[in-house]
Amino acid sequence: MTAGHRETMSRYYAWHAPVYDATRWTFLFGRNAILEDLALRPGETVVEIGCGTGHNFQRVLDSIGERGELIGVDCSEPMIARCRRRIRKRAWRNVRLMDQQYGRAPVTGGSADAVLMSYALSMIPGWKSALECAAYELKPGGRIGVVDFCMNERTVRTAQFARWLEINHVQVDRPYREELAARFHPVRCVTTPAFGGLWSYYRFVGSRGLGSAQK
Repeated sequence: MTAGHRETMSRYYAWHAPVYDATRWTFLFGRNAILEDLALRPGETVVEIGCGTGHNFQRVLDSIGERGELIGVDCSEPMIARCRRRIRKRAWRNVRLMDQQYGRAPVTGGSADAVLMSYALSMIPGWKSALECAAYELKPGGRIGVVDFCMNERTVRTAQFARWLEINHVQVDRPYREELAARFHPVRCVTTPAFGGLWSYYRFVGSRGLGSAQK
């Protein structure tokens, strides 16, 4: 990941950030379900990679309580700005926000109970490095939850839709689920069609083994 990616994301979300929460519910499916799949518990430390406006924060905090800690990481300045306003408005005291690209080093030093990636992995150029970093982010037995777009037969046939995703900086033609299954012990992986099968989205939950975080 480069400074160029940060600039690209900031330019893109300068237009989208003001309407993000009001519009994304129409096609970013499975965001509530992945949190249920993760089964967060009171007192846990959670890292959300690509946290955006903080849409998921309230549900995470409802699960981890005041004794838990939520760390949001994002590299888009407009999205981070809206997230900061959300944190101030709700006076959350156990939320940290990190304005940076993810993938260089674990932000918790390897003490996270859970990592969440909600429609973020497909927008990260160095996605394999991000997953490797996420593996080291987790303590042994920690969980990762990912929800994102994925290809299906109709997506392949409908080149216009795949192109629309690409224009919006979403890459679906990568082996995300295979890489996740190789790096983490799969607990749950569900693929669901959307809009009559125009595209699909997947929910993956995996755990870090007790040994090395590497493949």
